[in-house]
Amino acid sequence: QDYASTARELAGLRWAVKKLAPFLRGRKFIVHTDNQPLVYLSNTKCISSRLARTLEDLSDFDFEVKWIPGQSNIVADALSRMHESILDSSRAKETLNVLGESLKEIKMEGGGDSLIHCLSYFLTGNTSDSLKLRQQIVSELIAHPKLYGLDLNKSGDNGL
Repeated sequence: QDYASTARELAGLRWAVKKLAPFLRGRKFIVHTDNQPLVYLSNTKCISSRLARTLEDLSDFDFEVKWIPGQSNIVADALSRMHESILDSSRAKETLNVLGESLKEIKMEGGGDSLIHCLSYFLTGNTSDSLKLRQQIVSELIAHPKLYGLDLNKSGDNGL
């Protein structure tokens, strides 16, 4: 793998971690990649200042990078490969079968509480406790704003 692809992979990792920061901050997690140089990048002495800054951005998070071969990683770079017009149908069916076994489609009414209703259904099997769940989530966010990447604004509240 060339150096430019490693830089792109690292930039993608930074983007994903920053977007998911409220869920990842304060927790150890594993990043699986098919870019083997990314595994050893933090131990490399000769890296560009841009890569060093990117690694510095990621240093707030507790994670381990593990390499898996690209052939074994069905979902690797899925978005970047979507432009390919020829798709291996057996591999696509294999992916769909895995998703089909673990996911089921549930129709929920949209609107302001749809996320809470879906989460309540996922956790309890029904939506009757949605209001209680909403109150628990808000209480948790207010009690631990920094854990979820929330900052107090000038008025002293959390903007919730």
